[in-house]
Amino acid sequence: MIISLKEPKFRFEFYIKMPIMNTEMINKLTVVVNKAFECTSNESLMQDHVHMILSSEFFWKHLFFALSKPSPFKELIEMSISIFSRFLALLPSSQPMLARFKNRLQFLVNDQLKNPTLLKSYNRMDLLYQAAVNINKTRNKKTLPNLVDSSEMTPPDDFTDMNIIPKFSDILSNQTNQFLRKNITNGAYQNVKHYLDVQFRLLREDFLLPLREGVKKLREIVDEAKIGKNDRLSQDIMQRISRIESLSTYFDCRIEDTLATDHGVVHQVRLSPEKVQSINWEFSKRLLFGSLVCLSNDFFENNCLIGSICDRDIENLKEGIIYVRFGVELSREISYNGRYILLETSAFFESYKHVLHAMVSFQRAGEADFPFKENLVYCRNKSMPMPRYLNNVNIDFRPIVDRNRKLVWDFATRELQYFFSPSSISSAKCSSTNKATWPSAQQMSLDPSQYEAVKLALDNKLALHSRATWNGKNVHRCENSRTIITQQAFMVEPIGRPTKSTPPNPHDLLHKPRIGSVPRVLRRPMRPDTRRRSCGRSE
Repeated sequence: MIISLKEPKFRFEFYIKMPIMNTEMINKLTVVVNKAFECTSNESLMQDHVHMILSSEFFWKHLFFALSKPSPFKELIEMSISIFSRFLALLPSSQPMLARFKNRLQFLVNDQLKNPTLLKSYNRMDLLYQAAVNINKTRNKKTLPNLVDSSEMTPPDDFTDMNIIPKFSDILSNQTNQFLRKNITNGAYQNVKHYLDVQFRLLREDFLLPLREGVKKLREIVDEAKIGKNDRLSQDIMQRISRIESLSTYFDCRIEDTLATDHGVVHQVRLSPEKVQSINWEFSKRLLFGSLVCLSNDFFENNCLIGSICDRDIENLKEGIIYVRFGVELSREISYNGRYILLETSAFFESYKHVLHAMVSFQRAGEADFPFKENLVYCRNKSMPMPRYLNNVNIDFRPIVDRNRKLVWDFATRELQYFFSPSSISSAKCSSTNKATWPSAQQMSLDPSQYEAVKLALDNKLALHSRATWNGKNVHRCENSRTIITQQAFMVEPIGRPTKSTPPNPHDLLHKPRIGSVPRVLRRPMRPDTRRRSCGRSE
């Protein structure tokens, strides 16, 4: 049922975001959510639904209102306890958002209804709640203890010579041996090299730390149980290893073959049938293209193969087959007859890899070619100039104002062309320097904060929109994109850069024209398999 909620015909997301909802509708939605979360085989998809529900009107407003009535239905209380228990088990970070619900349920169960069955269910939920509190406290305390403040300290090596794909020594090394300097949040860096060195080392440690800590915990469990290289793991030990935070674990894997592909020399790895059957690969975010994986046949004592997923075919995954490209360093010869334990880190290595490579390229290119160095490195932000492509020009706001606009492909020019209605002609030529000529927020159909954000982006060379998830960053970006795409004769191309948390938006592609005639609208893809499918196309 959890898969069915994704289907457009059910309109689940529409219903849970309804601003007005009667009691019958609240009860029906609660029944649906409770039934859907009885699923135990698709954890990643359920986590996506938890995020969706936690940000909905149904959760924040309607369900809490129903539970706050003088005499709520016993069935509603029972289902709410069941739902919140699943939320806490799937997503411990949701605990702060469930605090007020927990207090309300505690009052209903202990003081009002005094039902033994409900009390037993509530106590189970309370245990999960306290466990989530402890997990969140541990996460909040996880900082890098070896960070140093001093900007005068000289790095022990050149960061451009550091390997991006980790070696076995990187995973086994002590965290305190890493040279890390704090990110400067108030003040300027010495120069571009100083900025890149600090950011490179912090970012590299950010994806290495979960893997290093996970391997350390695995070794502690194995050493405590006194398990040898060739010993079989008991179910209890396997469960303990599987519960290691930030790692996905696959037991009894085999390396079957070596193949020459477009990605270079890759190795075919077969997962255990039990693991394959327990995951719905069509919706799972496990073993995505580019994910970093580590294999060992001696529980990471002396042997470790580190690589990344280079092919993610759903049909192959259903058969338990993945293809891995290992780094240059192989600690020992690959054993085609041995059984391996495979670890997958929660940090998505593919995105880290490209950013780290870009930092190395910036350093090798030199300081002169580093973009926005006045703002990002030297913090000369007291006066932000207007972007050059909008300096002393007329801005055409019709793409935002005219809701009857049409976007048509012109076969003669081979470009997308806008066609506007006569009613929006007053917004066709607005002075970039005279904001009094700009359309109002009402004409743009934006709320005041969105209107100010659009003005900020058009009036400044560099603008940062920092808001909570699902709070309108896509609106800002798309409205700005529609506006700047209609301008002509730019000296430079503006870039719209979405954040990691921003979900994909079709407008980013719909309004992405040819480079050279109009500005680019860039985004980093959220789904790596989607990126891979399009990597052969012209961007």
